[in-house]
Amino acid sequence: MCLLFFSLMQGQSCSEWSLLALGFFASYKLLSMFPFGPQTAHGPHFGHPRFSLFQYESNIKLIRRFITSTGEYLQKGWLYFCDSFYYMSSIKKTWNESRKYCQQEGADLVVINSREEQNFTTHFQTYMWIGLTDSETEGRWKWVDGSPLTTRDGEPNGKTVENCGDIKTFTAERSWNDENCSHSLKWICEMKLS
Repeated sequence: MCLLFFSLMQGQSCSEWSLLALGFFASYKLLSMFPFGPQTAHGPHFGHPRFSLFQYESNIKLIRRFITSTGEYLQKGWLYFCDSFYYMSSIKKTWNESRKYCQQEGADLVVINSREEQNFTTHFQTYMWIGLTDSETEGRWKWVDGSPLTTRDGEPNGKTVENCGDIKTFTAERSWNDENCSHSLKWICEMKLS
């Protein structure tokens, strides 16, 4: 689904991204809420022997909450892609200031853990901070979610004054770089929904 969405988005404006993403996401979430396996809840059944009225009411509340929160994020300029919302800054801050901004929004700097997400982030063609650092232990790169960097081709190369990760080039598959954390760059936040 992620790859399909991204291929449909090529050449679309940001507002078109948001509207199409909302439609895809809402459809996907609605379909995933209807149980087609063994009955998991007890109570009066609604239309289907495996679907109880209690599940139905619970799902309606969940859908209402999702629509309300999704609308708020889309109005603030966030984009939806593959079960996450992303915010691309228009101003520059240090790595720590960028991370603080993301955390105040209930997110964090992006953790890139798939080829689709890498393609999505490089599509912005912006020199920007990502959630990669070796500031705790020199040479031990990890993402802000605590997961280690498992593959590396050259960069980030761990110079002692360059402890924060960014996307610097847009043509290489691994376009990451390490930079002095006090530089001011744009950044990208990620809020995972699942």
